[in-house]
Amino acid sequence: MLGYFLADRNPLNPPGEKELFAEDGIFEWGHAQPLEKVINSREDVEFLLKNPNLLRNCITIIEPWEHVGVNTLGEDVRASKNVAYIAQKVADIDSVLLPVWSTGIIDPEIIVPAITCGYAVVVEGGDPSTYDESTWTSPACPREDMFALVEKLLISRSPTSAPAIFICVGHQLAAEGNIGLIRRAVKEVLGMTSLNGDRSGIALRSLQEVAGRIEAIGKTLQVKKRDGRVVAQGWNDRHFAVTRNESKEVGDRVLLPYQSPDGDALDIPWELIHAHSVTADAHEGVIDTTIQYEHEVSISMFHSDEVNEEAVLFAKE
Repeated sequence: MLGYFLADRNPLNPPGEKELFAEDGIFEWGHAQPLEKVINSREDVEFLLKNPNLLRNCITIIEPWEHVGVNTLGEDVRASKNVAYIAQKVADIDSVLLPVWSTGIIDPEIIVPAITCGYAVVVEGGDPSTYDESTWTSPACPREDMFALVEKLLISRSPTSAPAIFICVGHQLAAEGNIGLIRRAVKEVLGMTSLNGDRSGIALRSLQEVAGRIEAIGKTLQVKKRDGRVVAQGWNDRHFAVTRNESKEVGDRVLLPYQSPDGDALDIPWELIHAHSVTADAHEGVIDTTIQYEHEVSISMFHSDEVNEEAVLFAKE
């Protein structure tokens, strides 16, 4: 829907303006429509499960942190309100907020199947760093609980489920989740002694050979900065998926189509480069499509951490 909106961004008859603020001028979660749908307890989840249309016709926004920063007026910035505002303006879609920083992670086995029946799931940003457990200071939602929720979201995705969009810390959590899931899957495969239907054991040996190759690359893959510094050594390093940026990104940045790196120059195994090339050829990138509509796309960046290119290329393999 956003793609169609951008493609038709200058129509002769633009959609009429719909006032989204309450009569008192407040636009805040839990105050009034369209921000009245907030999950604050398990009882709220059970109510939504009994009224599935409320979830089916909405996007769900997950807040891992209370806010994403403070503006020049000293006000906390809740980016989730921006997402809800855009969803209303672009597609007249309501939003449901799940502020896990205050509610905690309500049983992923229940909440994930419910929210992935809607239009989309958006995992928002915040201040913590995924590689530093001490920065997750909310007693209700420690880092490991957030990892578990995101991993459940990742493995629940299918061609018919709601798309999941990971922003800022959400993006970092998605990277950590992919690496964690791959690491555990490899461990389980290498620990198997039999495979159903594989009487000769040939299929299991083949599967374990692939898993062994993935493990070998994962354990030895280095993450390097452009100045040559090695910041992570292998997938067990806490900085493998996400690490500190060379400098804070603050302000507008122009998005560019991704280009495969020079594996020889960066010591990245050829398998990772090849896997990305195959994936890029088979699928159309959201950013690339958006650039086709706009020719130049600028976004505001407020990042101290970054997802490592090597880790994402490894996850694609």
